[in-house]
Amino acid sequence: MVTSLGNIGMVLHCVPVLMNIGWIESEKTKFEYYYDGISKSIADVLEKIDSERIVIAKAMGINIESTEE
Repeated sequence: MVTSLGNIGMVLHCVPVLMNIGWIESEKTKFEYYYDGISKSIADVLEKIDSERIVIAKAMGINIESTEE
């Protein structure tokens, strides 16, 4: 559980891909995942998901760092 909940990849990769799938699949634009993929609204969603990840870990007695940390 420590390894899974401590993995920030699930926060930083899954949501931006799902929220940008149209841009990612488009052949008409050059989409740069790390530069274009995290807008303000997507960052807000990521912060909420990260907060839930931390709450779940704490409830299980696991101390993990936030994505920001």
